[in-house]
Amino acid sequence: MSVISKPPIEYYYDSHLTEEDLMGYNALQARLATYILALLRWMFRGEGWFIALDLNIYLTPAPDEVPTVPDVAVYKGVVLDEEQEARVLSWRIDPPEAPPPAVVFEVASKDTWQKDLNDKPEIYARMGVREYVYLDARLKRPAGSPGLRVWRMADGRAIELPADESGRVWSDELQSWLVPEAGWLRLYERSGLMRLTGEETERAAKEVERELKERAWAALRKLGVDPENLPAARE
Repeated sequence: MSVISKPPIEYYYDSHLTEEDLMGYNALQARLATYILALLRWMFRGEGWFIALDLNIYLTPAPDEVPTVPDVAVYKGVVLDEEQEARVLSWRIDPPEAPPPAVVFEVASKDTWQKDLNDKPEIYARMGVREYVYLDARLKRPAGSPGLRVWRMADGRAIELPADESGRVWSDELQSWLVPEAGWLRLYERSGLMRLTGEETERAAKEVERELKERAWAALRKLGVDPENLPAARE
């Protein structure tokens, strides 16, 4: 699927600051949003779906429309090459070529959390989003802001998904348990394995390789063989 081929609209807020732009990202928001982006891109690397950070979303061709800007949005079924993705300045929902995101994430801040909780569920439901994930990882959260809330959209309405006894929420769209953990949002497979970013996967593989090497060398030493003298060790 490619970017919609209709003539581009010169939206005012694609070249001017929105209210959310003026608020800015704090360090916690930036860390979590970029982590979620990296995690989802690695998870869906086989599908190659378009996953965007802080992208303006519009519903109409009105140039002065104020966009909705999720921290992270997953566009299932949309596959863009590098050249196409570089041309995407914003996203006007216009199915089937330009569908709404399947999943959106909002990372709460002191300026946004009330709107994220009270207004965004219905906004995203009307937009056609299928799941909305709200995360508040601040150490000192307001009394009205839980660490995690998730909504599933049905018939244009936002229906909150219940957490289990451990505080986890199952996401059908991501086929994962969503778990707030010590300032992070972790995703787990049904089996209980934590999903990793590409960097975390590479680091884990190197750690396994190191442990296997240490065990092999320990076994050789028990047999009276010095692993340092083996040809492979000198290469």
